[in-house]
Order: sequence, then C-alpha cells, then structure tokens
Amino acid sequence: MIYLASWRRALPLTGQCVLILFGLAALYAFPPAYGRILLVPVTAHARAMLARVAVAQGARLVAAGRWRGSLLVEGDRGRLAQPLLERGILLLSTDAGGCEGGKG
Repeated sequence: MIYLASWRRALPLTGQCVLILFGLAALYAFPPAYGRILLVPVTAHARAMLARVAVAQGARLVAAGRWRGSLLVEGDRGRLAQPLLERGILLLSTDAGGCEGGKG
C-alpha cells in the first residue's frame, strides 16, 4: 500500500517533467519565422517533389541537408509550412538538423 501511494504522488511530477522535455524539444526544433530552414521529406514521394514545391513557395535553395533527401533553404516559414506539411515534408530549425552556420 505504501508503494502504491508514493507512486500516485510521483505521477503528476513525472507528467510535468515529460511535458517540459517535449516542450523544450519542440522549441529547439521549431524553425524561425524567416531564415534558414531544414526541409526533411518523410516519404519517397515527398523527396521527389521537395525542391520544386519549396521553390514554388518562394524558398531559396541553399544546400543539401545532412539527412538523406533533405534540403537547407532560406525562406518564410508562414509561406512554406502548410504546403510542405500537406505533402509530408517536415520543417526544422537548422540547429536541430545539425546544419553548420544555421543562424544568419
């Protein structure tokens, strides 16, 4: 009984710690409003259309990303987010993607 009571007391604290960790990870990976953004395709179809869709939304291609099929672009997150997410392409901060010189 004592073990069950202490577990129930620790559950809210554990839940809050998990939420904080996920929140920090999300803030770290969230791309800037404008600037360099790493585009990561989730499917083979998304990889095939990645550059074409990004350029059509006003992004400027900078380099290939470190992850297979990914691209580093410079652009406006507001213009890029919806069309790319609908096609299975994730937008990440360049810090989260391991890109050197991501800021600037």
